[in-house]
This record gives sequence, structure tokens and C-alpha cells, in this order.
Amino acid sequence: MTEQYDVVVIGGGPVGNAMASGLQAQGKSVLIVEVDLWGGTCPNRGCDPKRILLSAVEAQQAAQHLQHQGLTGTPTIDWPALMAHKRGY
Repeated sequence: MTEQYDVVVIGGGPVGNAMASGLQAQGKSVLIVEVDLWGGTCPNRGCDPKRILLSAVEAQQAAQHLQHQGLTGTPTIDWPALMAHKRGY
């Protein structure tokens, strides 16, 4: 069985998805081809996973800074749990 599409979009990242959505809205049949994880680099390896790690460190630093302003306790980062969260994102 052979399927035909009006347009083939290479890459399932933000730009590819936006392009495919726009073309579909115009009535085109669209196929998206993605060689790796859906969503592109940012959500899978780049920006978002980095933000997960960075936000934990920033929260720890903010809590340490506030210890002289009424916040008690010493926050620690559970690195294996944080890395598991990042990988599961």
C-alpha cells in the first residue's frame, strides 16, 4: 500500500510541528519524519533538561541565602532522583 502526501516535513521539533500544523490548516496532507525523539533538541537534550537541573541548584542556593532571614533547614539535592526526573521528562 502506497500513501501519498502533499508535503513531507523533515524534523519533529518546534519548527517542523509549526510548519506541519500550518500546512494542515491549509488543507494539505502532511507527513512528519523524525529520526530521533519527538520534539527536537530543546525538550529532549537541550533547554528543558538543563532547566530542570539548573532550577534545583538555584532553589538550593536561594534557600541557603535565606537561612539568615528566617528560613531554617539545609536543603540538599538528591542527584539520582533529580537525574531520573530529568531523564523521564
